Amino acid sequence: MTEILQETDFKKAKLQSAEIVLKYQNFNPKKAKNIHKCGDWLEFAKKENIQTLEQKLKLQNADFCRERYCPMCLSRKSKKLAVEFYSVLKHIEAQNKVRYIFVTFTVKNPLIVDLRATVNHINQSFKRMKETKRFKNSILGYLRSTEFMGSKTPEGEAHPHFHCLFVVPAKYFDTKHKLYIKQDEWREMWQKALRVDYLPSVDVKIIRPKKDASDPIASAIAETVKYPIKSEYLTKMSDEDFEELNYQTKGLRVLATGGVIKEALKKLKLDLEDDTDLIHFSKQEDEIWRLIEILRYEFENGDYRLKEIKPPARENEEQKNARPHTR
Repeated sequence: MTEILQETDFKKAKLQSAEIVLKYQNFNPKKAKNIHKCGDWLEFAKKENIQTLEQKLKLQNADFCRERYCPMCLSRKSKKLAVEFYSVLKHIEAQNKVRYIFVTFTVKNPLIVDLRATVNHINQSFKRMKETKRFKNSILGYLRSTEFMGSKTPEGEAHPHFHCLFVVPAKYFDTKHKLYIKQDEWREMWQKALRVDYLPSVDVKIIRPKKDASDPIASAIAETVKYPIKSEYLTKMSDEDFEELNYQTKGLRVLATGGVIKEALKKLKLDLEDDTDLIHFSKQEDEIWRLIEILRYEFENGDYRLKEIKPPARENEEQKNARPHTR
């Protein structure tokens, strides 16, 4: 019963949580307590493929807190987004021949006390830009995520910026159709939308299949979901800046969609920001997997240690009519 959980993502997030707890303790003890207890225990279903006899562990239950800046919950939300976004892009590609570009839009760093006002400003600016004829002619749809800080953001400042995955027609890169928007043009469009007297930084990437993966959707997702709010940025902030960040970002949405992506979300009945269930979002062909046992791990002395093994019969009885345990 001393086996250590081999999945290291949970341990990494749990250890990062300790630093966030200390920051919250100064101004919101309730959130500090919730994050401190988040992920104290995890239950995995150990399953075996009836055809290949392959075995795998799948998270089945946990005590997640769902606080906005909890490293554990941020990690789970990122995985959830990847799974659901994959199904969205698959749905789009089944109906259209498309390509993808990834564009980052920035603005001059505001003081952190002005973060909320700046985010509202760039939201309105993006809205103006997407209403232009040039944008509408070239972009079929988008997923836009907002990040508030960067790895080198000076103390007392914020670094709000957008990461956008744009779905474009397959002929976007064909010069005769004049749909392609060069980086310099993106910068001019963004400057005009911002209504500022400086040329903002805009970075454009063409998403191509990786050498080891022919699926362009996998490449698109890799570029998009690797940009959540990074826990390592939060731990480096001063306590004062972290408290102000919480105040400034309370209630702000970090994801927005449009065009074919928004339409696909409606058809698939998905909400990328819904964090009600951070456990059961990975689809699996259950008919070819049989449950072997349930493993319960608890965080103790810096690691997740196996504390209990439950046979399927006992688990089925306990879980009858039960719901996932989340706060």
